[in-house]
Amino acid sequence: MPKKKSPAFDKLTVKQRLFIIHYMESFNAYKAAKEAGYKGGYNTVSTIGIQNLQKPTIKAAIQESLEKLGITPQRVKSEIAQIAMSADLADFEPWLEGKKTLRQLRAMGIDTRLVSGATKTVGEDSVKRQIKLLDRQKALTDLTKILGITEEVRRIKGGEDIGKNSGKILTIQFERAEKPESMEGKD
Repeated sequence: MPKKKSPAFDKLTVKQRLFIIHYMESFNAYKAAKEAGYKGGYNTVSTIGIQNLQKPTIKAAIQESLEKLGITPQRVKSEIAQIAMSADLADFEPWLEGKKTLRQLRAMGIDTRLVSGATKTVGEDSVKRQIKLLDRQKALTDLTKILGITEEVRRIKGGEDIGKNSGKILTIQFERAEKPESMEGKD
C-alpha cells in the first residue's frame, strides 16, 4: 500500500525532516536539532531547535504527523481531563487486597492507564502491594492552562502567579500488607 503524500513534509529540507522525525520521538527541540545534524554548542543548537518549531512549514509538518498518530488537541485535552477527574484510588482496592489482577480490573471497565506503577513485594510473612496513579494535581494544572482557566483567574486576581506551586509532583500511594497465601492457616 503506497504511503499518503505529506504536503507539509515534502516542502522541508532533509535536515528539517530529520529534525521533525527526532522531535516526534522526544518532543525535545535541542535533542532533535542535535540529532538532525545542526552544529554548535548547547545554546546555539537549542536556539535552532526553538526557531525550527516556530517556522510555519515545520509547524504544519509536525501537526500533520500528530494527526496521523491520532494526537489532536481535543484528544490531548480529553486524556488530561481523564487523569485529572478519574484517578480514584478506591477503584484499585480489589488489586491492593489481592482479589483481582489489573487485567481483571480493566475488563471491569476501570481505566488502568491511570496507573503509573504497581508493585507486589513478597516477604517472609507478608505481601505488600503498592500502586501509584498518574499525578492528578499536575493534570488539573495542565488542564486549567490548556482551557485558559489559569490565565483568567490570574487576570481577575491582578496578575498574581497562582500556578507557582501547582507543578509540584504529587504521588498517591496506598499500601496494604497481608499474609502471603503460603502463610495463611499457619497462625
